[in-house]
Order: sequence, then structure tokens, then C-alpha cells
Amino acid sequence: MGILNTLKSVFGSGKSAATNVIDSAEDLAGGVVDKVQDVAGDALETAKDVASEAVDSVTDVASNVADKVQDVAGDALDTAKDAASGVVDSVTDAASNVADKAQDLAEDAVDSVKDVASSAGEKVADVAEDTAKDSCCGGNCGS
Repeated sequence: MGILNTLKSVFGSGKSAATNVIDSAEDLAGGVVDKVQDVAGDALETAKDVASEAVDSVTDVASNVADKVQDVAGDALDTAKDAASGVVDSVTDAASNVADKAQDLAEDAVDSVKDVASSAGEKVADVAEDTAKDSCCGGNCGS
């Protein structure tokens, strides 16, 4: 019975070590995922802020141009407003595209980190299992 208790102890220790390594890898991956999400969120917020400031600036410039054109000629006012509206629409569309691309990159980064963490956990478990088998009887356990 002594050898069976020894084998149980070896396999129990190997399984426990593998579980600890997997838990540590998952904790590390979770921290990385959280950091990537934070950075991606910050990038998205920055893109939104920049887009908003750009729209405000364009709107201010367009308003000033419209006021001066109205002083010079009433008919030119409609043309200036149409041009300003097109610029605002273009800037808004461009800012929206930047924000969407930032979000896509962030999501891709999070998915990549999750895949790496999962793969690492599986490989650690495989190595731990092989190590436990090899240490028990030189690989001739009759697995």
C-alpha cells in the first residue's frame, strides 16, 4: 500500500501545482485584459474628445464666416452655411470612423490576450501532467 500512497501523493502534488500555475496564468491574463480595456477605453474617450473639439472648432469658424458673408451679401449666406454643414458632416464622419477603429483594435487586442492566456494555461497543464507521469515511473506507468 505504501507505493500507492506515494503515487497518489505525486499525482496530487502535480495536479495541485498545475492548478496553481493555471490560476496564476489566468490572474495574469485577467490583469492584462483589464489593462488593455482601460487603455482602449482611454483611447476611445480621447478620440471622442478630439472629434468633439474639431466639430466645435469647425462650427465656430463656419459661424464666423457665415456672419461676415451675411454682412457682404445675403445670397452668399446660404452657400456658406451649406459648405459649413458639409465640413461638419465630414469631420463628424471622420471622427466616428476613428472611434470605431479604436474600438475594433481594442476588442482585437482583448481577444488576442484571452487566446494567449488560454493557450498558455493548456500548455502548462500538459507539461505538468507529462512531468508528473515521467517522475512517477520514468514514463512507464502504463498510462
